Amino acid sequence: MKGFCLPTSINGNPPVSDEYLPLYETLASLGGVLFFHPNNPAGASAMASRRLITLLGYLFDTTLLVAKLVYEGVLERLPNLRVVTSHLGGALPYLAGRLHRGYLDYAECKENITRSPTHYLRNLYTDSISFDRDAMLFAHRFFGEDRILYGTDYPFLLGTPQTIAEDVKALGLHEEAEAKVFYKNAMRLLGLSK
Repeated sequence: MKGFCLPTSINGNPPVSDEYLPLYETLASLGGVLFFHPNNPAGASAMASRRLITLLGYLFDTTLLVAKLVYEGVLERLPNLRVVTSHLGGALPYLAGRLHRGYLDYAECKENITRSPTHYLRNLYTDSISFDRDAMLFAHRFFGEDRILYGTDYPFLLGTPQTIAEDVKALGLHEEAEAKVFYKNAMRLLGLSK
């Protein structure tokens, strides 16, 4: 087993409490991969109409989970934990500055970490699902070409593997960078190639 998937919310709470640490410690020690995918986001009742849970809620839940993993110190205590976020990292690339500012200005945002949240965010991996090419370009710049993985969200009902592939190709990356997104990063991350 190379890794597994956890939801971003379990019984209404992000899985960041101490009860999850043995799982994360084991994964980190084995070089496993932890993929987070949203399922039933916080505030779902306010997003019940117009498919807003799918369109917005999942991204918010991913963003909340990772912010808590950072500020609770999980990613600092386990620097070898390889985390993959879904949906181009939610809003993380765009809110990294706010998380950094919180670290600078609020004592409680420094309690469990010794570095800026941006440091931990840039060590994440993310899939390529966004449906917005400008957002993909920004995320590519934020995470770097070695940390974006081709993802399709298939068989869910938003986009297709083809539309995601077209978005990746439209980025105009050089051939090696595109190959990294499409398969080389995943192969390396899963230990299937060097």
